[in-house]
Amino acid sequence: MFEKVLKDIFPGLEGFQKDINADLTTDCIPKFADEYDNLAKTDILLVYNVLNEIHAKYAKSVWRNINFIIKTCERPLLILLMEPSVPKVRARVDWLRLILAQSSDVILDKAEEEFFFNYDPIRIDYEGTGMGLNDRLFGKVLDGGKPHFEKSLKRTHIACVVKPRSPIPAEQVWRQLEKIEYRRGVTGRFVRQPRPQLSFHDKFPNWDGQE
Repeated sequence: MFEKVLKDIFPGLEGFQKDINADLTTDCIPKFADEYDNLAKTDILLVYNVLNEIHAKYAKSVWRNINFIIKTCERPLLILLMEPSVPKVRARVDWLRLILAQSSDVILDKAEEEFFFNYDPIRIDYEGTGMGLNDRLFGKVLDGGKPHFEKSLKRTHIACVVKPRSPIPAEQVWRQLEKIEYRRGVTGRFVRQPRPQLSFHDKFPNWDGQE
């Protein structure tokens, strides 16, 4: 996926592989916390062929783990969700798709999209190894030993951006700013209010005019 799709779409993208074995149906936060430095610098979160294997009853636990990763990121995070769209797995995928659609800046959201493998950037060549996803995409072998190429795959697809979250609630920030005489300006930003100009008498109310 990295070499065939992401690398072609984002030519300047560089990355490194860090394997973290995690069962998203359980509490993975301690394990993810150990990888904080790696997760904090993440730019892209790809959810690919994961949810279709997890029963929808585990949605709460899965989201808790995914949400921890999202909150850990220190910069805007591009989230790409691509899962099978067959009816029997839709319930396992749509809950996350709905959360992302409501809590992020959506770039693309399609309940079902067909991806073709016979053109760039996701052109796939037959490897002939007899194992793995590559051979399965080419389908059954026809008469004469020539494989039949499956030209497309249907997926639920959503692309969105989540911006870094404040470590404290926004309401608390507003209350603190108001205490130090900040108010919302015409643009909606907080600006410091000018202090009122005091007269000499206001500054020195007890002065009687004599040295």
